[in-house]
Amino acid sequence: MSSVGACYMMHMKMLDSLKEAGKIPADKTIKNTKLKELIRLYGLERFRKEVKEANLDIPDFLLEE
Repeated sequence: MSSVGACYMMHMKMLDSLKEAGKIPADKTIKNTKLKELIRLYGLERFRKEVKEANLDIPDFLLEE
């Protein structure tokens, strides 16, 4: 999977998870959210773990604080 595809997949996964947890409004979409913002809300360590487990090609700058 390309980096773009991997980022899109994780963006959708985190968006859905954060909506279910009530951490962001239900009307938020990919178009009106930023990936870095979602990573912060989702948890950087959790994000890193899921990226590593799925062996996704995510750019390094997204895996750093």
